[in-house]
Amino acid sequence: MALNLDIDTVRGLLGAWLDHPTEAGHLARELAAAMARTHLEAGHDVVIPQFLGRPEFIEQLELLAASVEARFIEVALVVDRQRALDAFAERQ
Repeated sequence: MALNLDIDTVRGLLGAWLDHPTEAGHLARELAAAMARTHLEAGHDVVIPQFLGRPEFIEQLELLAASVEARFIEVALVVDRQRALDAFAERQ
């Protein structure tokens, strides 16, 4: 049973996150890490399906996986600039 852990969704669950975007982002990452730990400790998989532009958070997730003896896999999809811009525009 894999957990699809979208940090943007977690952030959206925080009240007044639009008024405090930086703080909400930090809290969402902390909550996501706690959720991931709980799910991994139960023997399940966790997928974080988004661009993570903060290397320190990626490293935190890698350490978290190691601490519960889970395998950590990082995947990056690479597309050209125009395709990336088109994909983001289509999301709106």
